Amino acid sequence: MSEYRQSSPTATLCGADGIRALSGPGILCAAESWSLAQAHGRDAIAFLQGQLTQDVRRIDRSTSLPAAYCSPKGRVLSTLRLFLHHEDVGLILPAERRTAVLERLSKFILRADVHLSPTDDRVTFGCAGSEAAGILASVLGIDLPETPNHASSTPDTTVLRLPAPVARFIVITTSERAKPLWLGCIEAGLQVTDDDTWRWLDIAAGAAEIGPTGVETYTPQMLNLQLTDAVSFTKGCYTGQEVVARTQYLGEVKRRLYRAHIDDTRRPQADVALWAPGETEAEQTIGRLLTVSPHPDGGFAALAVVQVHATAAAEVRLQDENGPIVTLESLTPDLEEED
Repeated sequence: MSEYRQSSPTATLCGADGIRALSGPGILCAAESWSLAQAHGRDAIAFLQGQLTQDVRRIDRSTSLPAAYCSPKGRVLSTLRLFLHHEDVGLILPAERRTAVLERLSKFILRADVHLSPTDDRVTFGCAGSEAAGILASVLGIDLPETPNHASSTPDTTVLRLPAPVARFIVITTSERAKPLWLGCIEAGLQVTDDDTWRWLDIAAGAAEIGPTGVETYTPQMLNLQLTDAVSFTKGCYTGQEVVARTQYLGEVKRRLYRAHIDDTRRPQADVALWAPGETEAEQTIGRLLTVSPHPDGGFAALAVVQVHATAAAEVRLQDENGPIVTLESLTPDLEEED
């Protein structure tokens, strides 16, 4: 557990209890599944421009954007979020993917003036809820971004606003600053929750994150990343760009990201298959779960990549024909896709 969390004067709300706390003033979440890295040097932006799906030139002190890192075959190796920290480009990415991503990116630096490194001297935590913006702004003493994908900062702290049904922020700060900020937010009425609350908000926002089993499995379009401003189709070349662009303009996306509800009391694991009636075992496996969290009204919420043609099936279940019932919900009505 992070040192600043050990001094929390209140108990951590877990699972559905933490998610229900969003109906109050708001929540704090340590989100220890995240990690930080940075790209430093004169060529940092130009280097990342040739590696990531996002137009990295759009990043500035008031703009933070999602992105993906793909293989040459256009398959996602990791999702991430970019921001500017002083003169460096900051990266937020899944902790279990950081080492592999940095090692792979480093192979392509060659003579570029850029240095990639983990950022372990800074910490992150999440803050969300109806009163979260006001409380966090008061504790920090700054104006917070009013819309998603924007940022505010002080010399030692950066705040990023993320998409969600409620105001949602990532706070990135020094180890010394984290404890007073954390305690100040608690004293002002925010409740501490576990990571399930943040996963729930990711699911609500349609923000996909792949684990180790999903690496090099999905194109950005299968994760709806082109709908969440994580992919630029005008920036020029980057690793995997040819496949991603061809899929967008000439291909048919046969699998897409959906929101799912699993009617069960047992928590399913990520990467579990979804089943629908079919003549062969291959036809019966129509998709797989990604992110999973408890649902505050019972059962579990999830994001899943599913074969588009199979979403109209009369019956979808988890794993096999005897598994719990799964209800799928399209994310595209909530997101606007460019013509």
